[in-house]
Amino acid sequence: MPQTRKTRTTRTTRSVRPRSRRSVVVAFLVAALLFMAGSFIAPLTIQLLKPLPTDYDATFRTAETSALVAGDTVTPANADRPECATPDLAPHSCFVDEVAAVSTQHTTTHPTDTRTEITAETTRELLLDGEPTARLDDEVRLARSSGYPVSDPVSRLVIDAPGLPGELAPEPFIRTGLQYFFPFTLERRSYDYFDTTAQLTVPLDYVGEGEHNGHEAYELHHTVTAVPLAEAVARAYLHPTELTAEPPPSGGALFGLLSDEQRAMTRAGHTSGPASRFFSDEELARFGFTGGEIVAVSPFYSVERTLWVEPRTGTILDVAENVHVQLATDQRQAEELAFDTSPDRVLFAAESRWDGDTTAQQRAAADEVVPWLRVLQIFAVLMKAASFLVAAWAVVTIVRHRRERP
Repeated sequence: MPQTRKTRTTRTTRSVRPRSRRSVVVAFLVAALLFMAGSFIAPLTIQLLKPLPTDYDATFRTAETSALVAGDTVTPANADRPECATPDLAPHSCFVDEVAAVSTQHTTTHPTDTRTEITAETTRELLLDGEPTARLDDEVRLARSSGYPVSDPVSRLVIDAPGLPGELAPEPFIRTGLQYFFPFTLERRSYDYFDTTAQLTVPLDYVGEGEHNGHEAYELHHTVTAVPLAEAVARAYLHPTELTAEPPPSGGALFGLLSDEQRAMTRAGHTSGPASRFFSDEELARFGFTGGEIVAVSPFYSVERTLWVEPRTGTILDVAENVHVQLATDQRQAEELAFDTSPDRVLFAAESRWDGDTTAQQRAAADEVVPWLRVLQIFAVLMKAASFLVAAWAVVTIVRHRRERP
């Protein structure tokens, strides 16, 4: 009898252990599959969501705001001022009017011969008292994965604005910096931004995060002051068309590289007259002018720009801009007077922000993607947690069987 019992026990042990080993092997395989699902399915799905669409079509509009705008004739509001009676001698402020301003932007994207790139076409218009006044047609080829321009001379601009003797339409050029789209998964850092008025790529700095327009948002901001518009026009003609090209010079050397027709475009807005036409008594003393001294002034551009961007999708939720174009005798003076709203020298001044329909549109665009990203994040965490639990069960099983060995 004792021998019989021993034989039965041995058979039972041999019949159980192989099944346990198989269960442990299966558990480790399941744990590995769960870990791989959590590690790879979410990132791969995000990669499918990441590229910019080839059929994007959206319109953006600012809320109506009050703008100061200089014209060619004495405005009705200033007609009764005695000093405005003789236009040739009248102060600059006689030609400045306060009007209602709205800016619109229509952006579309189209496929190219390369799957990783799109062409983005944008038309921007400035409406003053409901009438189209300035227009920008912009075409740029972008990398779908990042929103940055490609390094090819395929960017095009056509600008039609008051004061220009004709359309500003430079040859296709290489562009750098973001504009209409931001990368998926934003970082807390500065981003290069291409300003079409300054014709410069300038940093757009990260300044903080918080809730905006119903979403978490990164706030990006920059202030660009006293850009001579004559140099901006010159840069538009001299943007590089090859990666190895030397950057254009700065200052007066720019103009020596232009044709006569191009130089004529850079002189738009330049004027001269007695200093008293452009400066108050306090400013005359401040800058050392006499009232009758003849001064030459030219337009300078300044802007304060703030963007709120949903960081997981790169969706721009809102944009605010404070734009000033005003006359000054030189760069130093323009820096001192940047964002001065005095009508004595202003050519254009307005603060604008996207209207309610536009911010609702952008909030809805973020709403389409952000929930999926949350689901994918939760899925990845659950898969990895399940992988850990299954692997832990397999380890515990191995340890228990080792302890049960005779």
